[in-house]
Amino acid sequence: MLLALVEAGLGRDAAYRLVQEASRRAHDSHRHLRDVLAESTEVTAALDGPRLTPVSYTHLRA
Repeated sequence: MLLALVEAGLGRDAAYRLVQEASRRAHDSHRHLRDVLAESTEVTAALDGPRLTPVSYTHLRA
């Protein structure tokens, strides 16, 4: 997700901060990271729905 955000134009530090905060919220609330990220206007401005789905990344495909 971090790389996708950077590739979408966010700075690495900003992308790292977004993913780090979302990871903490996902852990604390026992929710999926994807769902927490999808609630972030900064993330959804950079990535559309399909890009929030891990299977869309070729390196994750079998």
